[in-house]
Amino acid sequence: MGCKLYVARKYVVEYSGYGEFNWQQEEFGNLMEALGIDLCGESGSGELWSFEVSKENWERGMETLKSDKENEAIDQALESLGKTREEMLGIMETYLRESDPDYEWLEFCFL
Repeated sequence: MGCKLYVARKYVVEYSGYGEFNWQQEEFGNLMEALGIDLCGESGSGELWSFEVSKENWERGMETLKSDKENEAIDQALESLGKTREEMLGIMETYLRESDPDYEWLEFCFL
């Protein structure tokens, strides 16, 4: 009994950009960490950085942002991004809504 290796026959990625977080990779990563959002499948670094987040984990992070009003790490991360909690929640909701409905992960890439 073995485990077979397969290659994707069709793999299509279309990115939507909203002009948010340009040149703010580190700051964005700090917010994700403060919200307890795990970044999976990370590759690259600096300007070229891609990763995935499970939609379930993303939604938990949104709930943390809504409910944990006394978290200094979150407040500092938001300040470094120049965003209020409400603005960030709106952006996160947009990313969730605009993501592939047939895929349980949000895929991100700084290019």
